[in-house]
Amino acid sequence: MKTTWYRTAALILEQDDFRLAVDPFVAMTPLGISDEARHKSETADLFKKVDAVLVTHGHFDHIYDIPALFADGDQMIYATKTP
Repeated sequence: MKTTWYRTAALILEQDDFRLAVDPFVAMTPLGISDEARHKSETADLFKKVDAVLVTHGHFDHIYDIPALFADGDQMIYATKTP
């Protein structure tokens, strides 16, 4: 299994042809960059290509980017009731 860390709690886990995003958060970028620019970044593009998403809990730095990253995708998003 390959694990890649993307700051804060964000990870992508890869096994064979399956990729799982854990707490996909790309908002920790230099000040002055708009949400739109962050959601078009190289890191955001990597998250958009995953097969599924796991949210560990509902803190801001775990859920903030999910609507923008996955609005047009068909990924299953797994979370508890709170997020």
